[in-house]
Amino acid sequence: MTGDTTAIPGRSTSDVGGRGAFHLPAGGTDEAQPRTDGNVSDRTRVRRVCGPGSQASRVVVFAIVGIAGYAVQTALLWLLVGRLGFAIVPATLLATEAAVLHNFLWHLRWTWADRPAGPKAAAGRLVRFNVSNGGFSLVGGAAIMALLVDALGVHYLLANLASVLVVSIVNFLASDRFVFTRPGQAEAPVPHTTYKTTAM
Repeated sequence: MTGDTTAIPGRSTSDVGGRGAFHLPAGGTDEAQPRTDGNVSDRTRVRRVCGPGSQASRVVVFAIVGIAGYAVQTALLWLLVGRLGFAIVPATLLATEAAVLHNFLWHLRWTWADRPAGPKAAAGRLVRFNVSNGGFSLVGGAAIMALLVDALGVHYLLANLASVLVVSIVNFLASDRFVFTRPGQAEAPVPHTTYKTTAM
């Protein structure tokens, strides 16, 4: 009897007592039946999708922080325009930047808390957050506000809500892929499975 061992990426097994890493099916065919040891369980898959640090839970937290940031932005916009008589565009820029700083602090400590950063890295994230989220919110938000309020006559608070909804999706993607990254994270090596067939 001679042994022919083939390494298959993705699994790791051991050859115990001279037996192969699979058993022939009852029908007598020689198809390999790989072991399922180490497979990700359904519970683990659900945890990855819906558990803490998952994209689903991150979207929910991002939305909660965004709603709080919207309240900050709206309150400041109301104060600047409705009480202090600011023009709509500069008031929008100030209110949006205040919301950007508010949201960054909460995203750093809550939304992407599973991606911690030291003071230097956090400062870099703040710069990237202002460039991406802040820049898009400021420019896009101001443009939408000018269009809706000045050109179309929409009430400035309703126009502000519309601008927030428009930029939210882009801001989440930019935050996840560009701002709150894991620098230097290396991919884990892929284990191998050994299949052993026996020839008579």
